Amino acid sequence: MKRLSFIIIALLACFGNSYAEDKLQVEGITIAPGKTANLNIVLSNTDAQYTAIQADLYLPEGVDLVTDGDDYKYALSRVAESHSLDIGKKTGFYRLILSSSKSEVLSGTSGKVISLTVKADEGLTEGSIESSLKSIKLAKTDGSGQTIDQLTFVCKIVNMPSNDIVTIGGKGLTTFTSKYNLDFSGFGDEVKAYVATGYDYDTKTIWLTRVKDVPAGTALMVKGAAGKTYEVPVKQTSGSYYKNMFVGNTTGSDVALSETSDGMTNYYLKDGEFKSVKTSAKINDGKSYLQIPTAAPTAKAGSSQTMTMNDYGFASYCGSQDLDFTDVEGLKAYAATGYDDATGTIWLTRVMRVSARTPLLLKGAPSTEDKVSSYTVPSSAVSSYYTNMLKGNTSSEQLVINPTDGEMTNYYLSGNQLLKVNGTAKINPGKAYMQIPTKAVTRAEEDVVSGAPYYNIGEEPEVISMQIGTRSIEGDDDDTTGISEVKSDDADRGEWYNLQGQRVGNPGKGIYIKNGKKVIVR
Repeated sequence: MKRLSFIIIALLACFGNSYAEDKLQVEGITIAPGKTANLNIVLSNTDAQYTAIQADLYLPEGVDLVTDGDDYKYALSRVAESHSLDIGKKTGFYRLILSSSKSEVLSGTSGKVISLTVKADEGLTEGSIESSLKSIKLAKTDGSGQTIDQLTFVCKIVNMPSNDIVTIGGKGLTTFTSKYNLDFSGFGDEVKAYVATGYDYDTKTIWLTRVKDVPAGTALMVKGAAGKTYEVPVKQTSGSYYKNMFVGNTTGSDVALSETSDGMTNYYLKDGEFKSVKTSAKINDGKSYLQIPTAAPTAKAGSSQTMTMNDYGFASYCGSQDLDFTDVEGLKAYAATGYDDATGTIWLTRVMRVSARTPLLLKGAPSTEDKVSSYTVPSSAVSSYYTNMLKGNTSSEQLVINPTDGEMTNYYLSGNQLLKVNGTAKINPGKAYMQIPTKAVTRAEEDVVSGAPYYNIGEEPEVISMQIGTRSIEGDDDDTTGISEVKSDDADRGEWYNLQGQRVGNPGKGIYIKNGKKVIVR
């Protein structure tokens, strides 16, 4: 890209005003020799309406921008259709000029603007190298703006291993947290990694969602062959993000865990169940523990609710009473528990019993010109909690949302996709929208719906359930050697539950849970 931007030259002619509340920064990168990584330039701009950015990028020797054909490889966010990025290679640095031919402003008030792909030479040795962005100019439509002499960031060169080691306990489970991005996709069903995405207070059941592309630091429960050690491939980058009730320890040493912290009750894996902490427990480095909100939602049963689908068979919903989707034929309800940034896929975890004010995505039969597709969902007293990227409008008025909200980027349901807000969007009462941490979104702007990037709704991931133990065991370490039969304090009551965690009075034929064990009734 050799085009000189005369637009930005004019815009940058008058400078001197300083906006102390506005902040430009470059996120540090960690990269292995011979590998690539994303270098992100982030702008927090409060009320200022910036149209253009110019800066000189100085990278360590042996680290360079990656080319894609004749152009450099990059992605832009928060830009208008008329924005473009020019990159020119100079002696010892790269000059970056982001500008708009129509002087359109950057959208939102926080988050990544430019994401550059960089690559490290094969021969680089481990170490941290200070790098910089210099001669920075931010322009506004009226010709004013801000100048910054220099910003520094760290480029960390690391020799990443090819694999990380997971040792499964004697009964087939363990908790695990890696410092590296991991790929569990090559094990088939022999090894499965899970994040914790929900909890039913009534049945003391936790819901675990299977994941394969796992970002560094993601706390997991891993299931495999008892006593076996597995080598899990390490990836340079991960495009995934998950909401998770597991918390990992990657501090390099053991962590002392108290009974509760910040309104959450802490549980650790020991002898086949997650046990609540009494006094304290020790979580080993590279392991994880479970956190559940201490205060259970108050049950709010009411009247049945009617859900209407759009032309693609989807709807969003957030109501004021508890609902039970278990026996509603043809309709599925989901919480949004993760996404794959590389493929633009949202991962939805199916839910059955949901507490009031839980935002949901619904999938049923599409509405047509001849027939509106609708379902009646009964209300039943429920006390449940789900990790969720969805947010609901529980007011009686329309909610106007912007492209970003603090550190979050906003998306709304349109047809069968979730689209990024472009300008503003209106969320009706009783409906829901989605938020993803802006820092985690690196996808390039897609040319759909006025340039708004989108996320497809993916297939349901595998979900399993475990009953949680409520007995408090004092002073035990996180169990690295095994898991035994799962049980709870309800065991001596002899109550029966179906696989959805619902209490059953007179079980017929099928598979049930009684005293923490699976029982087949023939």
